[in-house]
Amino acid sequence: MNLVFFSQHFYPENFRINEILFHLSKKYNITVFTGRPNYHSGYIQKKYRGLFLKKEKIRDINVLRFPIISRGSSYFKRILNYLSYIISGSFFSLFMSKDIPSKVFVYATSPIFQVIPAIIYSKIHRTKLYFWVQDLWPETLVDLGILNNKYIFK
Repeated sequence: MNLVFFSQHFYPENFRINEILFHLSKKYNITVFTGRPNYHSGYIQKKYRGLFLKKEKIRDINVLRFPIISRGSSYFKRILNYLSYIISGSFFSLFMSKDIPSKVFVYATSPIFQVIPAIIYSKIHRTKLYFWVQDLWPETLVDLGILNNKYIFK
């Protein structure tokens, strides 16, 4: 069975999805579409830089990394990072046709817009899309008391 995962973060970045996919790769053919690793450091290592798709194999997982803008250390750079993931991932998802997937999954931290490249990919391949949202972004802002205006929330 061919499983395709979209995630803004994947190994060497330290997220729960790594453990899950390493375990699943023992039984399934896994492909991960992700951006260049830059979480926490804010910069992209030299070996991951460039404008083209980077392909690598990590513990029997096919990893396809598309170009994104690094998150840097400012809020503006972080917004550019999110937007570049969506735009670049959407563009490359039009041309990525490994084996026809059985299922497409999204591991999304925040914002929820990270699912857009996977939606495009799943529509092209006519397969079901499942997503696991780690952070319900607007609800988190309300729960933390950062957003109190009910009109903005709606």
